[in-house]
Amino acid sequence: MIQPIVENSVVHGIEPKKGRGIIEIKIYRKEDYLVISVEDNGVGMENLELEKILNEDQENYSKIGLKNTLERIKLFYGNEYGLKIETQKNVGTKVDIILLYATLRKERVDV
Repeated sequence: MIQPIVENSVVHGIEPKKGRGIIEIKIYRKEDYLVISVEDNGVGMENLELEKILNEDQENYSKIGLKNTLERIKLFYGNEYGLKIETQKNVGTKVDIILLYATLRKERVDV
């Protein structure tokens, strides 16, 4: 799930940028969620461009990594989970992958 997000940061955010590019990946728990955050200081994009990427038909659009990742998360985890995307032209983009945080409880059984 992380790979297409990081690849988008490199190809669409950092490569077109003049100067030093930075991609930061953080993984943390927030309440009952696991958040995987990928943030770059790349060229960013307008919100209209982001909407087009997320809403365009897959067969007619080449930038489908975000949309595929979103659909995969919803398929496996449910509609409550997915992507939160913040972007600003010439500033950068932050994509949070939001998943269920599950822990395995080991209950002690005395025999």
